[in-house]
Amino acid sequence: MLALVAALQPIVAKISQLTREIAHRVRSHPDGHVFLSLFRDPNSVVCAAALLSQIGDCRARYRSAEALAADAGMSPVALKSGKRKVACFRHGCDHRLRAAFATLADATRHWHPWAHDRYATARARGQDHQRAIRTLGRAWCRVLWRCWQDHTAYDPARHRGPQRHIAVIMINASRPRPNLTATQRMAGAAVTHRPARRDEREALDGKPTTATRSKG
Repeated sequence: MLALVAALQPIVAKISQLTREIAHRVRSHPDGHVFLSLFRDPNSVVCAAALLSQIGDCRARYRSAEALAADAGMSPVALKSGKRKVACFRHGCDHRLRAAFATLADATRHWHPWAHDRYATARARGQDHQRAIRTLGRAWCRVLWRCWQDHTAYDPARHRGPQRHIAVIMINASRPRPNLTATQRMAGAAVTHRPARRDEREALDGKPTTATRSKG
């Protein structure tokens, strides 16, 4: 055991050094702020770097958000035979980009209210964990593509999804209207924790965060 620890120590030190170098390179990149803005945890810089390295900085590479979602394996592929058309798992994609988007989706579903709602809705429709992660990942593809195209960091205040999720509506005698002050307060305090239901914990136990072939 002591020999194993002695062998692992230089490896761990080298990983820490490489992580610091990656963080420096990402933060100094012109598009670094776009990808880093999607993560709440500063230690997620490696995933942000993976997204940046796989997507690149050529805006003409992905003409639409759907093109990005397809290359990332977040959208299904349609197979047609006669009059029958089914959506199947997409095997032909950038597997590293898929893993990065799956990590983004799995991380944000624990604290981002909009991401948690998207994931919970997908699970309620009968999707398993991996497919629900891809559903949420596809939604994040649209968000990231827009931010990437505009050279703009992700801002929840400009994201219509979270705004609809946390909007506070006042009911008065004339007509319903949004309460902007209460909505802003909700936006600052909205933190969704990991679902505490026992059946969901058991369903997620041991499940990988990367997208894998779904059953059916």
